[in-house]
Amino acid sequence: MQIGAIREVGERIRRRRTDRGLSQAELADLADLDRLYLSRLERGLQNPSLLVLFRLGLELGIGLSELVDGVVLDAEEIRAVKRLSRGPGSRATDAGAAED
Repeated sequence: MQIGAIREVGERIRRRRTDRGLSQAELADLADLDRLYLSRLERGLQNPSLLVLFRLGLELGIGLSELVDGVVLDAEEIRAVKRLSRGPGSRATDAGAAED
């Protein structure tokens, strides 16, 4: 499932990168990221961490706010992101989860 907000942030990164005349390989190298990871991020297929967004913003000469301003996640997208971050078949109550 592709999340609209993640796709929008990825598109903003790609636009800024191309505006600055950088290839994916060049930006990935500057931000110390794998080029394939950056490609997936730009296509909205990768959920970036806050640290990754800060690193990309630094190399693109923009603040985090410029990457995320106006991007909104609705409740269903938030639930989908939560499910994706746990991985397939995971649940908070699965074996291995912390118990009291």
